[in-house]
Amino acid sequence: MVPNCNKFHLVASGQTCQDIMSKFSLKIELLATWNPAIGKQCTTMWAGTYLCVGIIGGTPTTPTTAPPANGTPSPIGANTTKNCKKWAYIRSGDTCQTILDRNRDSKSTIKDLIRWNPSVRADCSGLIAANFLCIIGPAAPPTTTKPTPANPTPSPIQAGQVKNCKGWAYVKQGETCQDILKRHPKVTLSQLFTWNPAIGKDCSKMWAKTYLCVAV
Repeated sequence: MVPNCNKFHLVASGQTCQDIMSKFSLKIELLATWNPAIGKQCTTMWAGTYLCVGIIGGTPTTPTTAPPANGTPSPIGANTTKNCKKWAYIRSGDTCQTILDRNRDSKSTIKDLIRWNPSVRADCSGLIAANFLCIIGPAAPPTTTKPTPANPTPSPIQAGQVKNCKGWAYVKQGETCQDILKRHPKVTLSQLFTWNPAIGKDCSKMWAKTYLCVAV
């Protein structure tokens, strides 16, 4: 099909080239030139496909027949979604927004159009007049986020800290283990070492500005 086509016709089952030529006042030579796939004598025209019946030079028009409800019209952009439910014809001068404005019932967004029609590019500068655009396609896949742990481990901590810790204490500059124990009276020095072995049994290797485990 010629790239400057701006008027289309959906070939109905049983329809002949003569029927189409009569309807649009066209000659076989012109129809074959605009649609080379049908052959010079129109012997390879298929029902259910679109034919070009007008080219740029007049007022751009929409297809004479709406795209099939459950079929794919032509032409469409590369990598268009295969599960489109509704199509829109791109008129000369259209933007993504003007197409959405004409099809408000679709409730789609520009982000949707780009996802279903990647050939239009992220800024919608790739729209091609006389093509079809998917305006209702498959829903976006759900966004999965990793659940935040109930007790996320702070940072930094010293090596070897128990994995099942549920509570931490921040070690301020100059603090000792006794200072930590005073803030957490239910914790013993033995427990503090068991949960934080890197501090040493006498707590001489405890680092300031780190987190100690004080509950499991």
